[in-house]
Amino acid sequence: MSLSLACGVTRKDTHLFSTWQIFLMLVFANLLLAWVYNQQVLTREVYHHLFSESWEARRIDEYFDFMRRLSVWGYLVQPLLLGAQITFFSLLLQAPLLLMFVEIPLARIIRLITIASAASTLASAAQLLHLSCIPPEDLEPGMLQALPLSLASVIAPANYSRSAFWMLGKINLFELLWCALLYKGLSATGQIKKDQALFLAALFWLSLLLLQWGIVAYFEKIGS
Repeated sequence: MSLSLACGVTRKDTHLFSTWQIFLMLVFANLLLAWVYNQQVLTREVYHHLFSESWEARRIDEYFDFMRRLSVWGYLVQPLLLGAQITFFSLLLQAPLLLMFVEIPLARIIRLITIASAASTLASAAQLLHLSCIPPEDLEPGMLQALPLSLASVIAPANYSRSAFWMLGKINLFELLWCALLYKGLSATGQIKKDQALFLAALFWLSLLLLQWGIVAYFEKIGS
């Protein structure tokens, strides 16, 4: 009895990287991708191509310079936004677990969400790679929003509203990877059955999708 108790006390989960190290790697990767995106994709030439029919050249240059200055603040705020997103998602995930009487420490849930967030970083990298292969004169607004390997990448954006096009863009292989990573993390805790983990991961993803779609649709409505 004492031996088993001692083993239970001294047993620790060993990981190659701690949660904060994974978070910092994601922050660095996202900042690097954002910088390359601004420098290599959203160039002054692209801005002139996209807005030349509705704006004069001087106004386009002013808008381009303004967006470049604004992007500096984006680099500074991005780590805070990522941290807030991971914390928010973790708290949302813990709520149904408590209703199921499944006790998983919040720190463990934060780690699961942080690891799953790597799928979103991979999605940004795939989008950057895809856009980098398109000549600036061929870029259209819908291309900047469509994610490769998604339903939105095989349809015409003009035929759909912004919110509907966004929803179709969220149905992609990277979102599937996000769910798979979350499912694997939940199953690895040993506190929940595999079928329950699969159901919870899918339901949680669907809930987040509907929540985000509602926000996009709301801003689309008030902006129209």
